[in-house]
Amino acid sequence: MDPKRFGFLIDPIYDAHETEEEHPECARRIRAIQAGLDSHRFGPMFKRFQAGSADMDAIQLVHSKEYIQEFRSACQSGLSYFHSYDNCISEGSFEAACHAVGGVLGHLEAVMAEEIDSGFCAIRPPGHHAERNKAMGFCYFNNVAIAARYLKSRYSVEKVLIVDFDVHHGNGTQHIFEEEPSVFYFSVHEHPSFLFPGTGRRSEVGIGAGKGFTLNVPMPPSTGDDRVLPAFDYALEQITEVFKADFVLVSAGFDAYEHDPLAHLNFTEKAYEHFGRQIGAYARAFSKGRVISVLEGGYFLPKLGDLCMAYIEGLVHTL
Repeated sequence: MDPKRFGFLIDPIYDAHETEEEHPECARRIRAIQAGLDSHRFGPMFKRFQAGSADMDAIQLVHSKEYIQEFRSACQSGLSYFHSYDNCISEGSFEAACHAVGGVLGHLEAVMAEEIDSGFCAIRPPGHHAERNKAMGFCYFNNVAIAARYLKSRYSVEKVLIVDFDVHHGNGTQHIFEEEPSVFYFSVHEHPSFLFPGTGRRSEVGIGAGKGFTLNVPMPPSTGDDRVLPAFDYALEQITEVFKADFVLVSAGFDAYEHDPLAHLNFTEKAYEHFGRQIGAYARAFSKGRVISVLEGGYFLPKLGDLCMAYIEGLVHTL
């Protein structure tokens, strides 16, 4: 793929979501990604995007009106956290979260209008732990879940594949789609351990009409590239046999990196480039190359930008 056809969303609006000092999900994450982008050979070629705010109708594709208002009121009232102590908030957190959703949806619209072929959204706060009416794990609105529903409602996209390689299982995304056969949720993550959120067992395969459209690949602590790469490839092969998506969304977490402070897996840059290549190959075969990747975790700031660019380079080379 021509790098000029790749979109990259990064926006200072995400600084408005202020967290406590030493909280791992901080504004410095976006600045670390900006540095990686600026120094990468493809960085100057990407089409840059800024974020607009999502309207409430879009957010309500996943979250209830009451939950949205509860979150807005908590931020306006000066509370320091929302639903759990992990979920720090500030006066600007609601606005940042709306722009996180809006930035992703704007990227989708650019792909569907054929302005770009695929793209990466460096947004915060992240989203894959957020359930319909519950904030969890640094997440408030489930950006990727809203994007999947938006594709289906606005563009009549029939089948969406969500790939999640964050070290923490995306309990919110799985919960939202576990009964829907038109959205396939695939997650590779650390488990079993005491690691949050404790979900993501192989036995969790979906419910009712959605049974068979959830695939969890739990990796034990200390797993490195040599074990995860063949497991990831085999899982994608299994998915290919039963599900040919019209669009691919990616919850791109970089906290399985070997030096990340929040987990115990040992992935290197090679793993993330490999994920990009394999996801890109799937999308090229079945989804017209349409892939939107959305930042989730990743807290080792000295390497976060490089890890993002390794993943993106894999995508760009393959699509």
